[in-house]
Amino acid sequence: AGESDPPAESAEPIDEVVTWLLFVADAGKEMLESSTSVSEIEDRLREFLPAVGLEQCSVDALMSSLTVSYYKPGRQPITIMREVRVAEPRLARLAGASELLDRLQAGTIEIDEAVRRLDSLPSGHEASLFESRLALGTSVVGWVLFVDGLDVMTVVVALLATLCTLPVGGFVHRLRFPSLATTFLVATLVAAIPNLLAAAGASLLVGAAIVGSLFPHLPGRAFVSSVIDGLANAPLSSISRGVQAVATAG
Repeated sequence: AGESDPPAESAEPIDEVVTWLLFVADAGKEMLESSTSVSEIEDRLREFLPAVGLEQCSVDALMSSLTVSYYKPGRQPITIMREVRVAEPRLARLAGASELLDRLQAGTIEIDEAVRRLDSLPSGHEASLFESRLALGTSVVGWVLFVDGLDVMTVVVALLATLCTLPVGGFVHRLRFPSLATTFLVATLVAAIPNLLAAAGASLLVGAAIVGSLFPHLPGRAFVSSVIDGLANAPLSSISRGVQAVATAG
């Protein structure tokens, strides 16, 4: 027997079941927030639960939530939900959560220790404001160069349009508008500024300026997730991620 003894199927204490379910929900949330595939994480959790003796469980992962349910005749069902917020990938936490699942499945770690280690996983490097702005500016310049080559005025206008979009997210959040409003306002600004300057007589490549300032705002990760889930034969997850990407890019 290993160090960790998963709950026995016949008479596992309910508190122990809840501990396992909470761990699976928290680990799944960490992995979903940094992974490019919903279906792979969902399949991993569905494989893990029966392997540790919890065969009466179901796992459902959506774009923004994870649900872990436990049901057994004669007992009250247990359902645990976690909100999933996809932001900057934290690969250290993704790898750490996956390793803890592997060790629990292999019986080389106790569940209480796994819970403690999951809570103490490193958050990884968080980009500073300067690093974020530098990366955004570099992306803008790169897209302008890719579309039409080096044109100094076009690069300057694209950077100006991008600079004007920076306060939009905070403004929309304070007004409690849907996040789609951010995309709409950003697209309006990056289209209007180059066109207005060109109409005023500035010599620039309007299309390249718009592309350069707009593309960094497009949901590349959602598109990638949609493709990966489609290839993994998870059509519902693929469609939902694809719809999310199209709606955001809209």
